[in-house]
Amino acid sequence: MRLAKADLEKVNQQAAKLQEKNAQAEEKIQTANEQVKTAQEKAQQANRQQQEAESKTKQAQTILSQAQAALTKADEATRAAKTAQIEAQQGTNLERAGVNALRQFEYTELESLVAAVQTGKELKTLVKDGRPLEKYPAIGPMFALDTILDKIKERNQFQGHQDRVNSVSFSPDGKTIATASYDNTARLWPVESLDQLLVRGCNWLQYYLQSNSNLSESDKRLCDDIK
Repeated sequence: MRLAKADLEKVNQQAAKLQEKNAQAEEKIQTANEQVKTAQEKAQQANRQQQEAESKTKQAQTILSQAQAALTKADEATRAAKTAQIEAQQGTNLERAGVNALRQFEYTELESLVAAVQTGKELKTLVKDGRPLEKYPAIGPMFALDTILDKIKERNQFQGHQDRVNSVSFSPDGKTIATASYDNTARLWPVESLDQLLVRGCNWLQYYLQSNSNLSESDKRLCDDIK
């Protein structure tokens, strides 16, 4: 009887120890589950942060690309504006040169034609991109060439005007030139191309350039490239 009681007590002790170990195991499992849950939440948070970072990176790259494109356009616009400014100044200088060639004609005919051809060649260099006449930075050189050639041939500037011309402009298609005079009249005239005017001018100057010993070498070769 005593032996059975002792065995029962021993079994109860072992059972109590097992229950205690089981409770400890469950506690550890619960702790582990909580740790896993916490780790999952941190992983999800990290994923969200990574996605946000990637999204911000893409946005930053887009903004950077847009900024670079805007900077490129601004640089192009600046270069175009500088080019236009330089060409406008060159056009102004050519207009003045054309007017001076016309004034010079009153005193020295062929010398004024040389000056007009030189000015026409400078204009040709500016418009070698093939632009239409209405886009030329100056029309004075062409007007001077045409007028001087007509004066040399006919001794009259634009028949029909009784006074000096004060305004010159091309038609939109570039085929007609309109002039206004101080005599309060306006006239329309067919116009030659710049190349045609240069050829005609050089035809008039051919003998003069070859025979005049007072000209510089550069002036003598003025029409070498005009064909």
